[in-house]
Amino acid sequence: MSENRQDQGSNSRAWIGAGLAAATLGAAFVWGRKMQSENSEEASSDAPPHVLRGNAAKEAQGDQTFVGKTVTIGKPRQEIYDIWKDFTRFPSFMENVRQVEPIDESRSEWLIKGRPGAT
Repeated sequence: MSENRQDQGSNSRAWIGAGLAAATLGAAFVWGRKMQSENSEEASSDAPPHVLRGNAAKEAQGDQTFVGKTVTIGKPRQEIYDIWKDFTRFPSFMENVRQVEPIDESRSEWLIKGRPGAT
């Protein structure tokens, strides 16, 4: 009798696993279709055109040419690096970064300004 209960438990777990796998595949399919339709309409990034790749770059740039600019900063390298590696300072020079809060030594939570409805 206990063997029968074990078989029923194994069968239940197998059906649950199969259901989760099917749900995951369905969600992946729906997400993939959504991304295809969004990408065909417009680039889904607020990044400047010169940093985009693939179809997003073609749509954003067209026949435009990007002209770069070099800036010389009269500060020691270590000071510049210390500023760059401190993510909490990013809102002072990155217009779409609103806030960066450290969580622990290796993680932080970012508040980024984006297009309404975009994730």
